[in-house]
Amino acid sequence: MRSPLERWIERWNAYWFPETTTLYLSITRIVMVAAQLFWFSPKLERHLNLLEKNSEFINPQLLISGIAAIVSRETLFTPSTFTILYWITAVAGAAALVGLVTRTSLFVFSLGTWIFVAHAYSYGDRHHPEAVFAIVLLALSLAPAGESLSLDALLRRRGLPFIDRVKASVKVDTAMWPLKLAHV
Repeated sequence: MRSPLERWIERWNAYWFPETTTLYLSITRIVMVAAQLFWFSPKLERHLNLLEKNSEFINPQLLISGIAAIVSRETLFTPSTFTILYWITAVAGAAALVGLVTRTSLFVFSLGTWIFVAHAYSYGDRHHPEAVFAIVLLALSLAPAGESLSLDALLRRRGLPFIDRVKASVKVDTAMWPLKLAHV
């Protein structure tokens, strides 16, 4: 007979980690990265304007305070550095969209997104509508979001006929937790 703790853990795992295909996770990756790249992308001009007109943060967000504790404001929070960061984030987003080095590109893309969101809110106005979106982007980078519908998947399945490479979908127990996290 299983203890109540074992039953609870079993239910927890059944909810968060059911074995399922990675197809829905990959579709979510494509939709979310495309949305961030093409509709919700941070405006570089806005960030450059904030950097040039404000010598201090009004209310630095936790991420910005952490970064500023490691790297001086004069080093990282400059227009040239933010322009480079913007383009690194954009290139990582394009790679995440097509699924090239998916976990790494998703992580870099989500981290860049977090930095731009936190930077924008470090000058006062704080509503955080992007917070859930940024959290889910980060969760996608920790999940097997590149196992289907990605260049990574196509490269892994090189020996298969083309149609099988495209249709192949892996079943894992870690594919649903980012989607359930977004739902919760």
